[in-house]
Amino acid sequence: MDQKRNVEQIEALNQRGGRMLTVVDLMQAGTISEEMAAYLLCAVSAGASFLTAARPGNAGKTTVLANLLSFLPPKARILTVRDGEMLREVAGYTDDGNTCYLVHEIGHGPFYSYLWNGDVPILLGMLAQGKTVASCLHADTLQEMQEVLLGQLGVREADFRAVGLLLFIRMLHGPNGVIRRVSHVYEAVPGQEHRLAFSWDPETDSHLQHGPFGLPGCGEAEIGMAREFVRVLAKRNVRMLPDVRQRVVGYLAG
Repeated sequence: MDQKRNVEQIEALNQRGGRMLTVVDLMQAGTISEEMAAYLLCAVSAGASFLTAARPGNAGKTTVLANLLSFLPPKARILTVRDGEMLREVAGYTDDGNTCYLVHEIGHGPFYSYLWNGDVPILLGMLAQGKTVASCLHADTLQEMQEVLLGQLGVREADFRAVGLLLFIRMLHGPNGVIRRVSHVYEAVPGQEHRLAFSWDPETDSHLQHGPFGLPGCGEAEIGMAREFVRVLAKRNVRMLPDVRQRVVGYLAG
């Protein structure tokens, strides 16, 4: 698989310029914990689709989305869906299960790779075909996300429940500047509503684990190995996206 092209697709999410922050940056900033990074690596590399969310702009939902894309399995191909016309075309594809269909945002506006209204049910309907989908949207809570997707946009509940991971980011302004934290991570449960996997405690500024986890690839042994992998990334200060992706591919392939 052409990892250079995958990295280019991830880098194209960066609309603010500068270096795309990577998992090492997020762990060292406290946005995610080491345990959470390991869990997300296991879940995404095993095929989970994902949505990241935050209501305010600049909260970090796109950065977290980019980092999840860097955890895709080695054979994965990232295909950016540029608009509704392309979406309707790819929704009819029969693929080999190795394509991740990326939408920059579920949101308003005539912007590149933004989808809204009737296109969104088509996008999430692709999950019923066994396809992998990744995007972000403006919502601060699970309830708000459901109101947007199920209530406003008409996504089927079964399709929403098929999204493997839902991540919510909080942005707080304090005396030492802005902090960003992944405040809640929910995982899909077959035939049920999403269950809480991680939460953030603002009083202690720590992430709490709500296991055991149920997504494929997220057993105790797998997470233990992934935890050691992300720990080594941080120890070696691997911060460039191409380097992170290369090491993730090597880890997963090994």
